[in-house]
Amino acid sequence: MEVVRDNFWTTFFNRMKMKRKVILVVVAILFLLGSGYAQKTEKMKVREWQSPVLKSARTCLEVQVQDYEPGMKKEGYLSWGGFLPGKREFALDENGKALIKFEQHGSLLLNLSLACMDRELEIVLNPGENARLYVNTKETRGEFEGDYSELNQYLLCRGERNCSYPVDLEKIKGMTENEYILYCKELYDSRLKELSKQKKKQGEGWFRYAQLEALLDCAEDIYSMNPNFEKAYQGAKDSRDLPYTKYSCFNILQPIFADAGYDLMLLPDHSINKMLSYFRKEEQLQAFLENKGGYLLDLQKAHVCHSRVNNDLPLRKEHLALMQTASPYVKELFTDIYEKGNKAWAEHLAKPGYKIGKVPNVPKEQVFDSIMTGYRGEVVFVDFWYVYCKSCLRAMNEMEEVKQEFEKKGVKFLFITGAKASPEERWLKMIPDMSGDHYRVTNETYRYLIDEQFKMGGLPHYLVVDREGNIKNSFRGFMGREKMREVLENELKN
Repeated sequence: MEVVRDNFWTTFFNRMKMKRKVILVVVAILFLLGSGYAQKTEKMKVREWQSPVLKSARTCLEVQVQDYEPGMKKEGYLSWGGFLPGKREFALDENGKALIKFEQHGSLLLNLSLACMDRELEIVLNPGENARLYVNTKETRGEFEGDYSELNQYLLCRGERNCSYPVDLEKIKGMTENEYILYCKELYDSRLKELSKQKKKQGEGWFRYAQLEALLDCAEDIYSMNPNFEKAYQGAKDSRDLPYTKYSCFNILQPIFADAGYDLMLLPDHSINKMLSYFRKEEQLQAFLENKGGYLLDLQKAHVCHSRVNNDLPLRKEHLALMQTASPYVKELFTDIYEKGNKAWAEHLAKPGYKIGKVPNVPKEQVFDSIMTGYRGEVVFVDFWYVYCKSCLRAMNEMEEVKQEFEKKGVKFLFITGAKASPEERWLKMIPDMSGDHYRVTNETYRYLIDEQFKMGGLPHYLVVDREGNIKNSFRGFMGREKMREVLENELKN
């Protein structure tokens, strides 16, 4: 009986062991299948087209030059266009690595330039992501980790980018303006057919991007109409008036651009801006886009604000009113810029240490003497300058130490410029950081002071005025810190 019991339990445990193995094998197979499916699904996701993201966030890009060696150049910069163009300079460390952080406004195509490489790289980034780029200086290849990993692999490794078939200069001879435009559209259609053959293999994302590139190439062919015809008809006996490219020439591409929407954000900024340059009025672009709005229309509005933002000047109310008709994100972005910019401007103008003097309402011949009347009893150092004078600004930096020293001793520093030579906003931007009294006279008065009253012959020019209002010293160009110190010390002793 005991033997039978042992055989029973042995058989039972053996069967259980076998079942456990089977279960483990099944689990493993299911796991592998699940992983494979997940990977496949993930790959399918990245192969799909990813629309640009409309938001603002701080982006971080880590760059690693894999074959970096001591002695290689370290300098580099990252630049971008879009709603708020910008640039960040950086330097690689001893391991060929750099970490670049910047404020990004919407998904963008950025240009990365490394001094140790002979080509500029194009990279698509989403705002707020932490991305990594690995490049090799000796090969046209790279690796990218980030939201647009597959698209960036394509951009990094493609070498020369896909472009439309080149315009045949022989073929366009004899063509009219309309015939040429139709010819450009034919080149675009031919390019799309070629791209469609690779769509299944390369993926939807690749195809969409290549399609948009071909669209901009077609637009470039059209707005290159004049130079193309010039080349085609160079030396021809039958000269004729060359056509002029205008926004209506792009009507053949109208529905394609209208449907592109914000996808155009991921294309090169210079191509987009070239296209926009033909639409001077918002109404023209609005009609071209079939009232669908999109990136082109928002970007056109943003362009109006660029020069002021880039020069750290606050936006005006008319800029804010313009941006109210933009898309919600762009409207919010520039409303925030307007509010912060005006607050910062008010704080800037409220800085202590400088004063804007009131120019006397007297004939130009009496202006300088009238100004100096208010400084009787004091030693005065007068600086004639203007905001675009590089020599003037360099001299101001050089004399700053001496200036601070003698301000404490009671010397008054006056800065005189003209209305035309120093536009008001640029002048107001600079003078809060220049302690002293500032006078901005009319252009007529400024020319009289420089050319006739003091016959300066060039700027900067300096006058030292004693306590009785007499001009004791006159210097064309900066006299140097030691000479300046000597002259002011002597005048204070008198």
